Amino acid sequence: MKKRLETIIPKIESAAGLYRQLLIHIGFFFDEPSRIYMKRHIRSRFEANRGQKSSIRIKKAFRDGHKALVTLKKAIAGDIRSCEKILELTYGRRGKRKHELLHPFLTSLRTGAPIVAGLPRTRLPVLSLPFKALIESQMPGRTVFLEDNAALDRRRYANLCWRKFAAIYLKILPPLPMKEIKLLEGLSRGEKVGSVGQSFRKLRSEPPSSTDPHYITPRFRRRLYQRLLMKCPSLSWGHNQGWTVKWSKDAPSKNMRANLIHEEMFLSEKKNTKASS
Repeated sequence: MKKRLETIIPKIESAAGLYRQLLIHIGFFFDEPSRIYMKRHIRSRFEANRGQKSSIRIKKAFRDGHKALVTLKKAIAGDIRSCEKILELTYGRRGKRKHELLHPFLTSLRTGAPIVAGLPRTRLPVLSLPFKALIESQMPGRTVFLEDNAALDRRRYANLCWRKFAAIYLKILPPLPMKEIKLLEGLSRGEKVGSVGQSFRKLRSEPPSSTDPHYITPRFRRRLYQRLLMKCPSLSWGHNQGWTVKWSKDAPSKNMRANLIHEEMFLSEKKNTKASS
């Protein structure tokens, strides 16, 4: 039976206490850009809710803060999904930064003429060329527009096109700046180590089993960066080819994704533990 990571978090009644705990725990995470980004993100969220008067929104903010603290505790204990969530937030694969990275490609979205005169809401989405290149690289053959059916009401047709666009937008992965891709490539090869956050390893009394969270070893970190690179395209312009999307050569092929992190990664740690005992 698969064991679950038990995260015991004392009930924190004050916003100041929750804020302090979040900042303390993100300091233990192994990725330096994540520590910087998440500290800034935590501060901005608390600033946004500082003058909040609605009891419902205050409760929601506390609930979200406690969830974030659970995720951080799991991540620093070596939980794979929690580590990936923090890395994806930092490098724009989800959350606020993802929208910021996609925003420059959406400036033409509402520039079309309405298909029903006098009804601005019947404008169809106008996709920029770089955004089309991103769609084609990740969802080949997908298009925002439906087959034009004369029997279909024009307003309904426009609504359906926008609905298709929204579904694509949620799944599309924005291009990452080349500087950050180079950083991730170096980290995935172990060439760039960076400063590692303080470790909880000394607090663990027993080595983790294959179903437990894992020690955050250099090899474990490299595998996480390789998985992250699979979700980080780069976008470039060429006079002959136009907009092209490229994927890092350091990212493993998609059919390896499920087996990237598995028990064999931690055999060396287990052997060392048995030898020492």
